Amino acid sequence: MIEEVKKRTDFIVLFLLIALLSGLKAYGETSPAEIHKKMESAIQIEQKAQKKADKWAEEKQNILAEFQDLKHREQWLDFQQKKYNGYIKEEEKILENLTRKKEEFEKIKMDLEPYLEDVYQELKSFVENDL
Repeated sequence: MIEEVKKRTDFIVLFLLIALLSGLKAYGETSPAEIHKKMESAIQIEQKAQKKADKWAEEKQNILAEFQDLKHREQWLDFQQKKYNGYIKEEEKILENLTRKKEEFEKIKMDLEPYLEDVYQELKSFVENDL
């Protein structure tokens, strides 16, 4: 891109030089000092344009680099989100299993407590009668 701008600058300078020289022959009114002044002005304009083009090229590279960084960060965050979602699902399964086991233990307790009370009463009665 920079080479393209330099070629364009060279072409414009050459074109201006030819235009000025041909205009000089045709009209004979332009002095060499005026031609030199116009050439200097044209060169300054092209130098400013080149500086702007260079600045834009650098800014463009910085923006592209930042864009790539953001894309990589997005990919990393997507990966992390999937990983944590998987972890959460596993924890939810474990929690469901523990809740189910707790309910089963409560049911066993409800069924076992009266049975154990009956066994206790029978053993107590047996011991009292045995003595």
